[in-house]
Amino acid sequence: MEILEKSIIPMEFFTLLIGVIFSRKFWNSPSKYILAYLLIVFMLDSLAGIIFKSNNQWLYNLLSFSELSILTFIFYKSIAKLMHKRAIIVLYILCFIALMIEGVFIVHSFMGYLSYGFGLSSISIAVMCFIYLNAIARTEKILNVSRILLFWVVVGLLFYHLCVLPITVMIHQLPDIGNTENLLLIQYLSSIVMYVSFIIGFIWTQKEYNT
Repeated sequence: MEILEKSIIPMEFFTLLIGVIFSRKFWNSPSKYILAYLLIVFMLDSLAGIIFKSNNQWLYNLLSFSELSILTFIFYKSIAKLMHKRAIIVLYILCFIALMIEGVFIVHSFMGYLSYGFGLSSISIAVMCFIYLNAIARTEKILNVSRILLFWVVVGLLFYHLCVLPITVMIHQLPDIGNTENLLLIQYLSSIVMYVSFIIGFIWTQKEYNT
């Protein structure tokens, strides 16, 4: 378990490094902002795991909100249909409102982890992923979907968020649950699978399919 936990931050850095190396393949598409996402994840996770080891919930709040914002932007720019774009914006606004309500009226602080708001964010990211998959399924891109970077990103994101959603929602109750090791194992393994999917996308994607 400890080995898995300590492997997450190096895995984040390695994924970012591979992305930078192969960035010429997708630099002319909205997928290039995946690098910004990975950089922020690596930096904030490093701060929370190495420097601010206690009272670091605010860092995870910032990390989760940054993830939601960047991914919303990427999906919005990658989808052509106006109806889908509006759905993505609505999801983002709902998450923002939920986070504000939880921070102000429930937790009474943005220094404590906003589990319910980010539970909704996980659901919203998963829905955005399905919206994207539905959008490309209706175009010729589906014929070469494995060569599109964002497809592999979506696969990784879906796996991660669907696996950790129960943990995100129940995070305040974890100390009261007898054996939390299995839940943490799910989170660590889900993270690794997600980054492996990203790496496959960086290596396997082709420039002509990322516009």
